[in-house]
Amino acid sequence: MLRKLDLSKAALLSVILTIPLLLLVGCSKEQSPAAAPPVAAGDGKAVFSAKCAGCHTLGGVGGKKGPDLTKVGATAEHTAEWLTAFIKNPKSKDPGSRMPPFEGKIPDADIQAVGTYLASQK
Repeated sequence: MLRKLDLSKAALLSVILTIPLLLLVGCSKEQSPAAAPPVAAGDGKAVFSAKCAGCHTLGGVGGKKGPDLTKVGATAEHTAEWLTAFIKNPKSKDPGSRMPPFEGKIPDADIQAVGTYLASQK
């Protein structure tokens, strides 16, 4: 009887520990470009919604994994060019950035559109 109870506790503990792990793994996967809905080239807001909002909040909508970008354009340094370069290779502007590079994962025109859109967020 004691052994059966220990196995039940062990099973319950494994379930309790596995669920948060599965949630964490699911949230850390990068979204495949093929999995995202198609957007019109050059539409920065649509590209942001499809490719960036899973991690970043903008205007109260989006993910919490990355920083809130609601007023990212209010910083003088954050021009469209700076933001485009950051999205392509975040470590080029912030060596400590944890954001993955998106150069080659998102078309350059879309990255530029997002950079321009974010620069307008004041």
